[in-house]
Amino acid sequence: MELIVEDKAVKWFEEEVGRAEGAGIRFKTMIYGSSPVQDSFALQVEPTEPHSPIVTFTSDNGLLFFIEKDDEWFFKEHDLVVSFNNELNEPKYIYRKDGVDLN
Repeated sequence: MELIVEDKAVKWFEEEVGRAEGAGIRFKTMIYGSSPVQDSFALQVEPTEPHSPIVTFTSDNGLLFFIEKDDEWFFKEHDLVVSFNNELNEPKYIYRKDGVDLN
């Protein structure tokens, strides 16, 4: 599993979510949603400190993004690419497996 956060998305997270001392941006499971990889579950974002990350991404300016071991099941061995949707002015989440995007 790999986590990639593109530059425009990093900038959005810094401006909209902020950066607390010692905290990073966690991508985690949310009940009652949908995603290309899981029915009835979606992805949510939480600014918090990492505890048992299985994958991390650190931006050039030091902002940490991560997925905890507890949420590994959600991704079903897919990589997560966090891109940016210029029209909606928000992050876009792409699930990728073996070089193929599910979105």
